[in-house]
Amino acid sequence: MNKTDFVFKLLKHSGLQRVKKTATGVVCLCPYHKEKSPSFNMHRDGYFHCWGCKESGSLAQFLVDIGKYKSKQTAEVFLRTQNFVIEDEELEKELEELNKEITETNEQTLRESILGIYDYCPTYMLRRGFTKETLKYFEVGYDKSEYSVTIPVRDVDGKLIGISRRVIDDDTVPRYDHSGIKTSKHLYHMDKCVRYKPSKLILVEGQTDVWRIWQEAQFFAVSSFGSKLSKTQAELISDLNPEKVFIMFDGDNAGQKAIEVASDFLLELMELDQIMVANKYPDGKGEPDELTRKEIIMMLKSARFPLDYKMG
Repeated sequence: MNKTDFVFKLLKHSGLQRVKKTATGVVCLCPYHKEKSPSFNMHRDGYFHCWGCKESGSLAQFLVDIGKYKSKQTAEVFLRTQNFVIEDEELEKELEELNKEITETNEQTLRESILGIYDYCPTYMLRRGFTKETLKYFEVGYDKSEYSVTIPVRDVDGKLIGISRRVIDDDTVPRYDHSGIKTSKHLYHMDKCVRYKPSKLILVEGQTDVWRIWQEAQFFAVSSFGSKLSKTQAELISDLNPEKVFIMFDGDNAGQKAIEVASDFLLELMELDQIMVANKYPDGKGEPDELTRKEIIMMLKSARFPLDYKMG
């Protein structure tokens, strides 16, 4: 039995899910955090890294973590009989190589998913009014196995840190899946904003809101991944330091409450006249994703300072 087969069998018998062999080892759902798409990579030479939660270490430590052995030393005795010994001084170097390999693998996966854009994905997205040019700009793809739209997420330096998935036509599950992405520490589309440094920035909830604003009005927007703005996300906006930040969250109750949280965080870091609240939606509409160019501009023109918004 070769090393890959041994690792595959070991992970399967340990109860891990969706275990598949790769060119360098095995990939499966991560046992260290909850996820829907496999991001846990175990190299055939006996070290692992989860691209989602960033957990990494040796196979011996992994066996201890999942309860197979009580100590790392005991696990190493077992692995030594299978030629799975990694000297401690070599482990850090091996993990660095694995991180590089994983990044390259996920970039390839992203490129392959983007190829699906000319299959079902454009039909679905075109129905929603998005153009092929917009989908290409945002690297939107289609995962046939998951029946979902794939949305790559990059950090401020442009490094791929995860892939969000938007489920297609299935109301029985949550619309978005950001498994493995620490959304509170990142802002969607911030990498392009850092690159081009726009004078005006629009803060929205959803990723498709960013697409719509870009497509219809050519304004730069960032998404907080559909949740309240975190302090770390506010710091990313402050570091960018645009002349104006327009908070354009959804028009529902949750969105309006999130405006107060976002404005409070931003006002701690930026000047009063830099922050504006754009929440006066046209009749019958309540999300940026629904707006036309004229309506987006109208909302920006009717934006108010946070204090004026709170006073009603």
